[in-house]
Amino acid sequence: MDEKGCGLPRNFVRCAPLPSVPSLGTFVPAENRVVLNSLHTNNFKTVQRTLLHELVHAFDHCRVDMDYSSCRHLACTEIRAANLSTDCRWDAEWGRGILGLKGQQKACVKRRAKLSIQMTPACAHDDVDYVIGSVFKRCYRDTEPFPSVPK
Repeated sequence: MDEKGCGLPRNFVRCAPLPSVPSLGTFVPAENRVVLNSLHTNNFKTVQRTLLHELVHAFDHCRVDMDYSSCRHLACTEIRAANLSTDCRWDAEWGRGILGLKGQQKACVKRRAKLSIQMTPACAHDDVDYVIGSVFKRCYRDTEPFPSVPK
């Protein structure tokens, strides 16, 4: 992120109880900070996936002039985060009771992006399936800063 011109604040990642936040972590753009929800940090793999997911959002915030009122921008960063964070690896999906094999990665990325953006006010009046479909191909193929999707 330094190469992209984004200095990271001291304590860029912190862990705190977030009782009003249903997610395992969040990226706070105004503070340029990742916060892991300490109410859900009892499993190393979960913490690792959550941190990687939120770091993708932080990277996108750094490299793109993100418009947080744009459902399309939010959909793209959620697609990238789901795809690049190992959220959709077969073992994570099986842990959720989803046993699909063929096309599982794309289906999972779409499903998880939809779950995330449905909770945002920016997408309250949008057809989220249409928005995801309109940006999916480009955002799914974008693996920066990785050379490919992490295994």
